Amino acid sequence: MRCLMCEEPEIMYIPSDDIPDVGLYSCGVCGFELEGPLERPSRPLAVPGPRPLPIAEIHTHTLALERATA
Repeated sequence: MRCLMCEEPEIMYIPSDDIPDVGLYSCGVCGFELEGPLERPSRPLAVPGPRPLPIAEIHTHTLALERATA
């Protein structure tokens, strides 16, 4: 997180004693302080796998194979 006043790239986070995942962000350069939630690194989105065939397509394909081999 960057400082909102001086754009310092790194500011210090001091966790709260009584509220989980909330604390004080403090800039060591200009002294600006802001209370806010803990920033967590974002997780990459899961890539969906191959989509299963709908049941209607499976039955049609199976029926076509049965007719072709008969």
